[in-house]
Amino acid sequence: MKKINIGVIFLVAIVIIGALFYLQDDKTVAKEIEMVQESIVDDNDNKPEVFSAITESEFNKYLKDKAVVIDIRTPLEIYQGKISKEALEIDFYDKYFQQEILKLDNTRTYFIYCAHAQRTEKAKEIMQSIGFNFVYDLKGGVVTWEGALVK
Repeated sequence: MKKINIGVIFLVAIVIIGALFYLQDDKTVAKEIEMVQESIVDDNDNKPEVFSAITESEFNKYLKDKAVVIDIRTPLEIYQGKISKEALEIDFYDKYFQQEILKLDNTRTYFIYCAHAQRTEKAKEIMQSIGFNFVYDLKGGVVTWEGALVK
């Protein structure tokens, strides 16, 4: 039986994802993401350990600093309210989740959250594996958020 090189499989997967990304005609989401990224100054000084879960007070601090926040919950969950009105909405369960993540600048800092912080753990792994450098999630998820949610 032949051994399959993991690097070759990874390269093929990236090529396929890139082709799908190129063929996808979702200019509105890409434009919205680009506008948010351009309007935010990225400051990686004094941030917690990379890929760590942060408390509500730390998360709140970065919200005030106009951080790039991603809500990875489903549209139904988001309809009930979200932490930040400006948060990008990228449904973790959507089949195009990884393609949407690939549209983001992987050198920027991102703060992600879901309902219970289970999806964010998986999302952080995905983002780290495709080259993101600074990703933080809300410890405990939105269910632990004591602040008001916005619609």
